[in-house]
Amino acid sequence: MADPLGFAVLGVGGFTIGFLIGKALRFVAKIGMYVVGLYLASLVVLASMGVIIINWDALENLTVSVVDFLVSLTKSDVVSSTGAFGVSGFLGAIYGALKGEVHPVQNYKFFRRLR
Repeated sequence: MADPLGFAVLGVGGFTIGFLIGKALRFVAKIGMYVVGLYLASLVVLASMGVIIINWDALENLTVSVVDFLVSLTKSDVVSSTGAFGVSGFLGAIYGALKGEVHPVQNYKFFRRLR
């Protein structure tokens, strides 16, 4: 017989760990997007100055292959085969990546502003 308390503990633990992973991924993705954006901007500037020549077809093929790889990751059964911990962890990661903003000073009323 299944233990409901065990499923609850697995669900809460998975969601919490997933939330933390999602926040970390959000932070790393932000930094990564800045780095990639600056790199591409420098390539465009150097190409407009005539210093380098960019093979746009190869860059497009690379982008398509990366997107196809990411789409293939979403089609795997890894998350659903891990049970309550994996599913709640996946949902926690999504929540942490999309809405996971924690502002303790704004959320708790026992802090007051010194003037």
